[in-house]
Amino acid sequence: MPRGAPAIRGFAPRRARYNRSMHRSSPRGSPLPSFRLIGGALLFWGAFALISAIVLYYHLPLVGRPSVPLPALLVYTAIENAYWALVTLPVLLVVRRLPPFGRHALRHVAALCVVGVAVHAGAAWTMHVCSSLRHGPQSTLLARFLNSAAYDLALYAGIVAAGAAHLGWTTARAREREALTLRAELARAELEVLRMQLQPHFLFNALNSISELVHLDPERADRAVARLGDLLRLSLRHSGRSEVSVAEELEFLAHYVDLQQLRVSAGIHFAIDAAADTHGLAIPSLILQPLVENALRHGVRGRERGRIDVRLRRDGARLAITVEDDGAGAPPDPPEGMGLTNARTRLAALYGDGQSIRCANRAGGGYSVELSLPARPAPATA
Repeated sequence: MPRGAPAIRGFAPRRARYNRSMHRSSPRGSPLPSFRLIGGALLFWGAFALISAIVLYYHLPLVGRPSVPLPALLVYTAIENAYWALVTLPVLLVVRRLPPFGRHALRHVAALCVVGVAVHAGAAWTMHVCSSLRHGPQSTLLARFLNSAAYDLALYAGIVAAGAAHLGWTTARAREREALTLRAELARAELEVLRMQLQPHFLFNALNSISELVHLDPERADRAVARLGDLLRLSLRHSGRSEVSVAEELEFLAHYVDLQQLRVSAGIHFAIDAAADTHGLAIPSLILQPLVENALRHGVRGRERGRIDVRLRRDGARLAITVEDDGAGAPPDPPEGMGLTNARTRLAALYGDGQSIRCANRAGGGYSVELSLPARPAPATA
């Protein structure tokens, strides 16, 4: 390692394509009822038949009608509710096809009313046939149709209401998932734009630095070009990744510091101290380099001696990062450069309110930038 290279304690350098998937959902494109829904419907109507039989068993004597054995009542209510269990799923499919809300709500409600009359007619005919087979003709089909209209239509309305509520819930969930997907896509796109903004900025600065050495020290300029090539290879390896491991980020930073060490005064000392338990944690790609560049440019450049320290520590569920220099500090309310502004935007996009970045003059002189991120494992590399 060249003279003045960074002293990195606890770190040894080591040498995706995103496929968008849009799942758009609409009431017309909703899936068929699941087996869970089918089982729920059968269970509901079975329980309803049992409760109806028990209610009739105790209710008939109270209204002066002859009592009927409970098993016979169970057969009667089972037949009636078996019909409703059979028509429940077709009705739910009709509700999914013609939801009673949205742009064509009135037309769909009218169609559902027609379906309701047909379902009621089927229920009246079913019970008329069953009653005639068991007791002989007791009333006309028309009389049964009219007498049971309120009860049957109330049951039908309940099925429609339940289907509409379930459809509205699933549609809202699908739209929420789609919104989250779009939001994640937008965040990835913004992060990629920020990365593309950083890379040319860094490259131009590095080339300008090398151009200063070409005439002063060709040998050092040649070594600087080699370091720049290493940096570009690492940058390509990180391409398309919003987060990398701390170890990978420190490897990139080590090459960057080597490059800077070739062109700044030997009196400028870089120290990178990363605790061993931070190496496998996630960190935004290329987040440290612009912070170190700011410290070099605004803190110690132009001085014969200076120091830049980078520290990474894990504090429970947080990753604490500090980049500080021993320069003159910053004036009150200094304007932020592209490096800090870019870092703030990327951290907000990646972690939301789960991050913080604080900049302040140090008590003993110099400037400090402190980052606090969630301590989570680094994503697997492609």
